[in-house]
Amino acid sequence: MKWRFNKYTTLFDERGNDYFKIDSTGTSFKFLSKIGREDLKTWIRGERFGSKQLYFDVDEENGKYVTKEFFGGKKVLKEDVNSPFYLLAIITPNRNPDGSASYCRVAQSEIDPEDFGKEFNIPHYYLVEIEFKK
Repeated sequence: MKWRFNKYTTLFDERGNDYFKIDSTGTSFKFLSKIGREDLKTWIRGERFGSKQLYFDVDEENGKYVTKEFFGGKKVLKEDVNSPFYLLAIITPNRNPDGSASYCRVAQSEIDPEDFGKEFNIPHYYLVEIEFKK
């Protein structure tokens, strides 16, 4: 299992360790985040594993960050585990022309998450992607 946080930082990568192999059709874990005034702290916890804690800068000029997942009302996420996929975004709100702001419009849209910035005029956000390796 390899976690990629934005395009540059790996949160957890234990591909060479048999202890972390998933031997079932399902797995569960928690992605934890704490958004402060100056930084975002992230880490993951699973039944048999945990990651280090990583810190990232935040820029609250556009509004407060929130974590939004991409699977809406689904309780079980079914994705092609042979390809990387995005789990969630940590975003500031989309600013509407009337001055109002929205978070849900972004995360539940059909827009490719990598295009959130230009499509929704969000200057700064993070994407959390997961990749399972054989």
